[in-house]
This record gives sequence, C-alpha cells and structure tokens, in this order.
Amino acid sequence: MDPAAAAAAAAAAAVPQGAAAAPARPAPVPVYALTPGKHNQNIPLDYTNGSGDIKLFHKGSSALPVIYDGTNPETFLIAVWDRSLAFSWESILTIPTSNGVKNLVKEHGQIPTSDIIAEVSTYKGQPTRKAQNCQMMYTCLRASIAPAKQADLDCDFLEYDQEGPTFLKYIIKDANNDTAAAAISVSMNMIALDKTMHSLQHDVKSFNVHCQGQFRIREQLGQPINNTDGIAYLAKGYGEVPVPQFTSYVEAKMNDHSDGTKTLTVKDLINLTTIKYNDLVRAGLWNLQPSVDVVALQCQLDAFKAQMTIDKKHKVKVKDKKKKERFALEAWAIKPPTDGTLTMTKNGKEFKWCSHHKKWCNHTVANCEAKKRTTNAVEEVDANAAAIEHELEGYFSEDSQD
Repeated sequence: MDPAAAAAAAAAAAVPQGAAAAPARPAPVPVYALTPGKHNQNIPLDYTNGSGDIKLFHKGSSALPVIYDGTNPETFLIAVWDRSLAFSWESILTIPTSNGVKNLVKEHGQIPTSDIIAEVSTYKGQPTRKAQNCQMMYTCLRASIAPAKQADLDCDFLEYDQEGPTFLKYIIKDANNDTAAAAISVSMNMIALDKTMHSLQHDVKSFNVHCQGQFRIREQLGQPINNTDGIAYLAKGYGEVPVPQFTSYVEAKMNDHSDGTKTLTVKDLINLTTIKYNDLVRAGLWNLQPSVDVVALQCQLDAFKAQMTIDKKHKVKVKDKKKKERFALEAWAIKPPTDGTLTMTKNGKEFKWCSHHKKWCNHTVANCEAKKRTTNAVEEVDANAAAIEHELEGYFSEDSQD
C-alpha cells in the first residue's frame, strides 16, 4: 500500500465507529476594497499598539506630491483629490449648501465657509471615521505647504482648529481662486489666448493644459464657459500657430463643426489638437514659420536700409555738382587750418573752413546746407529702421517670454 493510502486508512481507523466526520472549515472570503484606505471606510480606525491602521494614518497624512507655494492652486487641488480617493475623504469633502450638495475640491467657489464649518461640526469630536479623516486631511495639508507660505497661513492657524475641509477652503482663498476676481481674471485670460500661445512659444500641449486650468476654475466657481465660447477661445489661440499642417487641420475640424458634419466639444478639440501636435513633433514636422506680419516688416526694413548707401560713419554720400563748380580745388583750398583759425582771406575774398566738405568754403560748418541734408537723411532712415526693428523685436520677444 502506498504511503498516502496508508495515512488515509489510519485516519479513518482513528474515528470511532458511528461518529460523523467533522465538516471542513470554509476558506475565508476576502473583503474587497479598491485601496487599503477604503477598507471598512465607515468603521473607525484602530490606533492600538501594532495596528495596521496606524500605518494607514501616517500614509494618508504624509505630504502630497505637490507642495503648495501660493502659485500652483490647480495642481495642488488635483493632488488633494487624488489623496481623498485613496483614503476615503470624499465624505468630508461633500458639503451640503443652500444650492444643493457640493464637492469642496471641484466646486469650492460655490461653497461658503460657514457651510463647511457647519458640516464639520456634525462629526468633529465624535468617535467616527469622518472625524479621523478630518484630522488626517488637516495633517496632510499642513505637511504639503511650502515653509515660506506656511508662515503666511499660520496667522489664522487657531481659527481652523485642525479641521481639514475648513483649512483647505482657506488655502483656496489664499490663492484667490474662488472669488469674483478669479472669474474676471479667467475671462481676461481667455480673451488673450492668442498672446498666450506666443508666450508659450507655440507649444500646443502646454497651451491646452493652461486652457483646461482656466476652464476648471470657471466650473469651480459655478460659472462654466459654454461650449461655443470655449471652442471660439481655443480657435483664437490655435490660429496663431505658424505651422501650416496644424492650422489647416484645425480649420478642417472647425469647418466640420460649423456645418454640423461632426460636432465638437471643448474636450474633443483639446484632445485632437494635442494628438496632432504630438504627431507633428514626433515626425519632425513642427517647423515654425515666420508670420506674414514679420516677413512684411523685415522686407520693409530692408527697403529702408537700401534707400541710401551708408558708410561706416553713418554718413550719406550725396552727389552735388554745384559744390564742384564753386571754385577750383587748389592746394590752399583743401589745406586744413593748423592754428585753429577758421577764417581766411584769399584774393580779396573771405573763406571759412567747413569740416563737412573738408575745404575752405564761403560758409561755416554750422551753416553747411550739404551737412544738414546729409544729417536729416541719415536721421530719417535711422528712425524708420529703428521703429521697424523695435516692432520686430516685439514679435519675437513674445515668443521668448515666460
């Protein structure tokens, strides 16, 4: 008999006759949770010694990957929302208001601070998971603020008494991101999207990220930009890209949208243009061409510079036949004065030294008409050239700023 059969027979013999065999214990059924923070998310965490919940609290309250410094409220809020999804903060970020239930991260501009304080008071100090999450969130936010900015926020530290949602609202206010001024700022930014495209050096991907941030702010304020206006704003920016393959692509999409062939949303247009931009860059076809205005200005500048031949001293060579007829260029006539005397009498006539003609004439250099004509001509050409060069610098400086 093989060993396995022998062991089975021995086990059967050990059971008394007439006694039923004990039923097999069922394997434990795993409790599903999307993340550890969502496991038993309505049950308070157990912070007793050795509990895994202690580690959960430390992870949830650790600093976010984005540190708030006063200039990055949008990316900071995205990081807060990601952390809330992982550690079940959604319930404390859901705030009842007179206009319905609102999400503090996505709709903060529609939630008065008083409503947040009122909601927090319903669970603050209670032995509940929401109270624990409130503390976890506050600890996380405090750890996610740049030291210099922390000093600014500390002036009102006691007002929020370690309340996560209320402190988040204060951070958003600090960024001036949920006020009427923010809405006006967004509107002004959308109107100037053509300049934004230049300042981003025609980087369509960065441009689209900028626009998404502006649209998101308006949504958070409860004043979303409608689809028609949003597409028009985007098209204004795309029209400034000096890449024919890209602009013709956008124009075709806009035509399809206008005639109803294929309706676009703001999201569609942003996604399509980002993909097209990436494709052209990868193919080595993102070749920025100078705009028509720049080319025209350059041609105009070249024309002005070609009006006259200017020597290294910026003097114009003027042909004046009359000056050759005034008197013969005898040796004495072109010999400059050596004793500082600028007048002389020769053959009963008075002559004056003209440093412009470099000879003795019947006029001083101050009254030299030829010098005046030369100076005026040079100044006119230089002024016109300088004006055009300044305008050209304006075009190119827009591409190099920020």
